[in-house]
Amino acid sequence: MMGKEFRQLRQLKKISLDKACKGITSKSSLQRWENGQGEMSCGNLFKLLERIHIQPKEFIDLVQPSTLNSYVEPLENAYKNNDVADLKNIAEFFLGLHYHDNNNRNMLFQAAIACNYYMDFTNVNLMNENDILRLKAYFLLIEEWDRENVFFFVNTQLLLSGIDVYKISRSLISYLVYDETQQSRTYTMAITTLINGIFVLLKKQEIDKAYDLFEKVRRLNFLDDFLNEKIKINYLKTVFHYLNTKDVKMMEKFLHDLDAIGLKDQADAFRLGFSQFKKIIDE
Repeated sequence: MMGKEFRQLRQLKKISLDKACKGITSKSSLQRWENGQGEMSCGNLFKLLERIHIQPKEFIDLVQPSTLNSYVEPLENAYKNNDVADLKNIAEFFLGLHYHDNNNRNMLFQAAIACNYYMDFTNVNLMNENDILRLKAYFLLIEEWDRENVFFFVNTQLLLSGIDVYKISRSLISYLVYDETQQSRTYTMAITTLINGIFVLLKKQEIDKAYDLFEKVRRLNFLDDFLNEKIKINYLKTVFHYLNTKDVKMMEKFLHDLDAIGLKDQADAFRLGFSQFKKIIDE
């Protein structure tokens, strides 16, 4: 993570591995990091940058995300492997970069997305109150929901309060109602983002807000190729049915039907999610 960019700068400055790492870290650790095979603490990174005469801001400007996917790429392996310790290290690393250049929007969202991934496993929010307020203000002031803004919102929802997720989601819905390009990639991502917002509200036990958002989302225009989103809407329908009746038969039938049409992996994911949610609600 960022090691390759550091190597380019070190070589440009004609500084050897031995000289760069002396008194900071081992040569093998630096070499592995430069090859993308290891991690480097934020503290050691800044010492290494000082050693090769590069200001942190210069480095941040160099490595800040260039595409939307590059915001999540550093997190994917740790997330897939359920490596909570690694996710925390990555989140703290990006927080350190953000605090060294707290006016850089890209670094704010890089840190926020990393913290959101970590919070998904631990329910611990590593971001401070001021940064959460900055995220809230950013989303509430959006006038045009482009693909980048939707991407930022879906990947930081857990960090926000339930009422903020609800308010921002309603703002997004209002924009979509008047969107005349509903076959765009932004519209598709927005639908997914709103459905994810409902799940986040359920996780935060904001049941009334989750149901109200669910009713608004299901009235939006779902294109023919929104199969996965339609399945999630039907799943949510069974969740709210359970909340109202405490009857699991509708959920059991829904999951059985998914198994029957060959969507076993999705059924298993819903089954696990519902069992975890049911345990929280029934306590």
